[in-house]
Amino acid sequence: MEILRACLDEEQLEIASQVDRPMLVLAPPGSGKTHLLTNTVAYRLRSTPDERFRICCLTFSVEAAREMRKRLMDKTLCAPGHRLTVANFHQLGASLLGRWGHLIGWPRNAGMLVPPERDEFIQRLLDEHGSNAKAQNVGTAISNFKGRREGRAGIPAETLRALAQAYEEALVERRLRDFDDLIIHTLQLLREQPRVRAVLRDAYRYVFVDELQDTNQLQLDLIGELVGERCTVFGVADDDQMIYAWRDARPENIAEFVERFGAEERMLRGNYRCPPAVVDAANAVIAVNARRRDELMASRRTDIQGEVILDGANGAEDEAELIVGYIIEELDQGTPAGEIVVLAPHRFMFKNLRPTLEANEIPHVVLGMDDFTKIPTVRAVRGCLNAMAGGTALSDEIRTANQLAGERIFPIASARAAVDAGIGSRPRSLMDALLDALNCGSVRAPLRDAEQVRLLNRMLTQAVAEHEPSNSVELAQLVLMEWSRLEAAASRAEQKVKIMTSFTAKGLEYEVVILPFLNDGIVPYKRRGGAQNWEEARRLFYVAITRAKRRVILTRDTSRADSALLEPLITVVEDVSRTR
Repeated sequence: MEILRACLDEEQLEIASQVDRPMLVLAPPGSGKTHLLTNTVAYRLRSTPDERFRICCLTFSVEAAREMRKRLMDKTLCAPGHRLTVANFHQLGASLLGRWGHLIGWPRNAGMLVPPERDEFIQRLLDEHGSNAKAQNVGTAISNFKGRREGRAGIPAETLRALAQAYEEALVERRLRDFDDLIIHTLQLLREQPRVRAVLRDAYRYVFVDELQDTNQLQLDLIGELVGERCTVFGVADDDQMIYAWRDARPENIAEFVERFGAEERMLRGNYRCPPAVVDAANAVIAVNARRRDELMASRRTDIQGEVILDGANGAEDEAELIVGYIIEELDQGTPAGEIVVLAPHRFMFKNLRPTLEANEIPHVVLGMDDFTKIPTVRAVRGCLNAMAGGTALSDEIRTANQLAGERIFPIASARAAVDAGIGSRPRSLMDALLDALNCGSVRAPLRDAEQVRLLNRMLTQAVAEHEPSNSVELAQLVLMEWSRLEAAASRAEQKVKIMTSFTAKGLEYEVVILPFLNDGIVPYKRRGGAQNWEEARRLFYVAITRAKRRVILTRDTSRADSALLEPLITVVEDVSRTR
C-alpha cells in the first residue's frame, strides 16, 4: 500500500484501496484514470504471489490497450506480464477464437474484412440487389441487426434481413469474417462451451474495464460471461464523453453495468491536463446536459491559468485565413507544429482550410480523412497483406488498385509473387519484399506514391516494434487488425499541424486546440429532416475542448448566426472579435 500512496493522489488512493468489490469509477478527461488502473492492477498482482491469480484488462480501443500494456510493463510498475491479459474486446475475441473457435466451427484461416473494404464489399451487394442505399449506413444497420439491436438507418426490416443474409453468405463463401463476428462468436463460444467459460472464470480474479461508456450491449454481455463468482469487476467511465452512439454506446449500458454487477459508484473529479480556464469552458458546455451521472470536474493545474478565446471573420474564406493566422502566431512563439490541432465534427468542413494552409506553406497532416487505401500502391500492398493473412480476395484488391491508378500497373501474377515473397521474408524486410515483387521499387526509392509508401512502412515498423511478430504472416495479420490505429499513430508522429475530426481526437491531447466553423446549422451539422441530438453534440464539443493543455481558440463566420453550442460560454470566454 505504501507504493500506491507514493503514486496516487488522495482521490485515486481511496478507490485503489477498495477494489475488492465491484465498482464503477466516473472519471473526467485528464483525471489520471489509466494511471489509477495500471497502478491498482500492478499492486494487486505484486501483493498476491499466487501464480494462479490473474487479471484481465479490457479497453475500447487497440491504442488504449497498447498504452495500458506499455505502462504495466514499465520498470516502475514491473507487473508480471504472464499473469495479465491486456486487450481490447476484439483482440480478446480473436485470441479466444484462435484457441478454441474450432469447437463452434470458427475457421482457423478466416480472413478479416475490415474498413474500408467492408463498405466496398457491401456496396457490391447493394449493386447486386439494385439498392441505392449508402454502404456505410447499411453496414451500421447490419452490425445492429447482427447484434440484435435496433437502428435500421431507414431500411425496411425485410430488406435489411435479406441484405444481412446475403452479406453473411458472401462472407462465408470468401472465408471472411468481420469485427462484429469476433464479439458475436466469442459470446457463442462461451455460452455453448461451459468448460471454456469455466477455464476463463477460474483464471481471472479481476476484470478491469476502461472507457466503459464506449462499450455496446454485446461487449457488456461478454464482460458478463467472463465474470464468475470469484471475480471482481472494476469499470471506469465518463458519460460526458459518450460520443459513439452509432456504435451502440448508450447511457443505458452504464446503468446496466451498475445493476448487473452490483457495482458501487465512485468518482474522480480532478483534471491534471487542462488549466482552469479550459476546465471552466468545458464545464459550462456539459453542465447544460440533463442526463449526466458525474459531478463537474475541477482543474488540478496550478502552473498556468490557460486561455479560451472566441474570434470570428466575415465569410468562410476569411475564417480560414483567421485560423491560419492563429497557427502562424503559435509557430512564431515556439509552439511545436505537432502540438497544434484543428478539430471539427465532420471531415467535409475542412475544404476551405486545407488550401489556405498549403498556400501559407504550413506543414500539416490530415488524420483519418484522406482515404489512405484509395492510393493505388497502398491498396495493392494491403491486398497482398490480406492474402498473406488468409484472405482470398487478392484478385479483387489488385483489380481495385489498378482502377484507382487508371491503368493496369499491378499484374495479378506479380501480386501472387509478392504474396509468396512476403511469406518468405523477415518481418522487418516485408515492405521491401512486397514492393520489389510488385515492381514498385523499395521503401527508400518507391517508384510511385512515395509519401504514402513511407507512411505505410512506418506503420509496419511500428507494428514490429510493438509486437515483435515471429514471422511476416503474423505481422500481416497484426497490421490488418490494427490498421486504423497504426495509420493514425504513424501520422500523429509527424511534427506537423494536425487536422482531424473531434471523434478521432478522443484520448489525445495538444497544447493548442482550434475549434472552427461554430455557426448555426454547421456545428452541429443540421441534416435535412433529422432531429438534432443536442446532448450528444455538447458531449462531442466537451471532448474537443478537453484535448487542450494550454489554449483553446473558437472561431466562427460572423456573417452567420452563432452555433447554440456557444451560448453557455458567453460568460467564461473572451470574445476578441468584439474588441476589434
